[in-house]
Amino acid sequence: SPTVLVYRIFCEAIRDITGQDDFALVLTFFNRVLQKALSDLVAPMISTHIQRAEQPSDDCFAGLLSHNQQQMLESLNHHAVSGIRVLRELKQQKRIDSEFSLPVVFTSLLGQQVGAETGSFAEQISYSVTQTPQVYLDHQVQEYQGALVYTWDVAQSQFKPGVLNALFEHFGKALEQLSENSDSWSEKSWRALCGDVELSVDTPNAPVLKDYTNRQFEPLPLTDQQQAYAYGRMAQGGNISSLIYTDFHVERLNIARLQSAWQQVLVRHPMLSTVIYANGTQQRMAQVPEYSIEINDLSQLNEADAKAQRQVIEAAIMATTTPLGQWPLFVLKVTLMPNGLATVHFALDMLLADGPSFQLILNDLLKLYTEPNKALEPLDVSFADYLLSLADYQHSQGYQQSLSYWQQKFADIPSGPQLGQKAGHRIDKTIRLAGKLQHWGAIKQKAQALGANPSMVLLCAYAQVIATHAQTSSFTLVIPSWQRLPLHQQIDQVVGDFTAMSWLVVKPSNLSFAERVQAYHQAVELDLSHGAVSGLKALRGVAGKRMAQGGLSFPVVFTNLAKERGVELPQGFSLGKSLSQTSQVHLDTISNEQGNDLLLHWDVAEGIFPHGLIEQMFNDYEQLLNQLATDAERWQQPMLNVDIYDTDVGF
Repeated sequence: SPTVLVYRIFCEAIRDITGQDDFALVLTFFNRVLQKALSDLVAPMISTHIQRAEQPSDDCFAGLLSHNQQQMLESLNHHAVSGIRVLRELKQQKRIDSEFSLPVVFTSLLGQQVGAETGSFAEQISYSVTQTPQVYLDHQVQEYQGALVYTWDVAQSQFKPGVLNALFEHFGKALEQLSENSDSWSEKSWRALCGDVELSVDTPNAPVLKDYTNRQFEPLPLTDQQQAYAYGRMAQGGNISSLIYTDFHVERLNIARLQSAWQQVLVRHPMLSTVIYANGTQQRMAQVPEYSIEINDLSQLNEADAKAQRQVIEAAIMATTTPLGQWPLFVLKVTLMPNGLATVHFALDMLLADGPSFQLILNDLLKLYTEPNKALEPLDVSFADYLLSLADYQHSQGYQQSLSYWQQKFADIPSGPQLGQKAGHRIDKTIRLAGKLQHWGAIKQKAQALGANPSMVLLCAYAQVIATHAQTSSFTLVIPSWQRLPLHQQIDQVVGDFTAMSWLVVKPSNLSFAERVQAYHQAVELDLSHGAVSGLKALRGVAGKRMAQGGLSFPVVFTNLAKERGVELPQGFSLGKSLSQTSQVHLDTISNEQGNDLLLHWDVAEGIFPHGLIEQMFNDYEQLLNQLATDAERWQQPMLNVDIYDTDVGF
């Protein structure tokens, strides 16, 4: 059948790109076979079967088609049970791995003649797209007015840059070759038909997570990111802790229950009972210590004095720097206010964990507080397993490929933007600028149409605003991302430092805003594809060589929009203040989704920048995002020319 022909070409294109001889695809089947009348019924009647695309011994093309035709007919004889249902039951019975997935789908409408007549509705369609959970690539094919029409709906972020274009081009070339050369149907070699495939990107092997339960209490090395945070605590690094802080206002707080819940959280997450040492190691304590929550009773003060005193407590927490070698690297306090509310303060040193871990800890605490008799799901993986598995990965070819990638990237990278910062100024306080984008949904839809992560729209707007005021035409932005390597099904439930870093070079170009969003997306995704190897190690080597030229510094950061659920507040809890501070960082933007809106936050080192500059830039940032949400033409305009900021503006 024509479906088998196109399917086989698709399989061979995938085989050439991936190098896999044996793999499986999901094939969709429009299961309307019981009655003819079902053809006119609107209902979800799609079914699936699993097709194994192994390489048979008879590898002439006609032989491959015959083999696959027989496979499909045999599968269709069992259409009463879908392949997806069988996979689900096999997973439940633990007969296959729970992480087994089939992310590539082949959908054929050949023979159905949908909208084939002239003047049909289908003829008027200018754009369409589908998306399906857990599907990264859906190949769709149909016949229209005598031509073969094929489309691919893809989750672009799941592929390394360049791979999809190469695969799509290779597939199209094969179709053309077969349509033009009838002799190729009997050829023995597929590569003789289409030629070798050359990809412009490396795809290093990923690490494998192993169980290191017997080494959980050994001294373990710090990650490169943890080393950066540790350096920031030293005098030469600025002598400042990297902290995440938030607080909640609680009605009728039960302090004893909160204390009990927190102790359970400490037991659940080993990193909270880990000590960071000055020699570059971290070690989990053999026994989880008891942590006594400090209570500040301001209930007898008047409301104004109580609020002022609470601000003093908040400032003291943000100034906390636990010396290396001591415990704990977090703060949990309660302030009792005169209105009957209690404020729960929580701060976490990023030496221990990343942003998603911070939210994970709070969610676990709130669950255990509200449901004290309900146990959380046991964890079968730890951060120590992750660290030791990455150490093993250093001996692999994939590690060397990624390390080489980072070394080449940093060979001539520019420093971060200069915005009139005071040299050598000590950072004593971080302040937060906050706003709200109410048209976030419109921007997300546009980003999806561009095949980009919506966060890249924010990054592009951020870069444009900074470029307008920067003193250099080219600069680098640092982009921390919270995308964890999918090495275990519970990896997102583990507390630890999984930070992945990207470095984006911003320079003048004639690209439109939309084109720049796509370019930024590809650049960041390429960096993240090498995320199993930290770029910081390669960067330190380059920075040392460039000290004579003034060195490298990256004080302006864009924290990637996290794919996280946020903190789930129980009844009687309301969110108060949130803040972050990072050593050697002067400006960071952090955004969070709230329903259909996007909360915009810039965390700024106080006293570093010229007076009023950052406030003006933040206003420009909000204005630009609102323009993008409401004005389609704004996406086609080029990035504004870089204006050199007047350094004579006073502080």
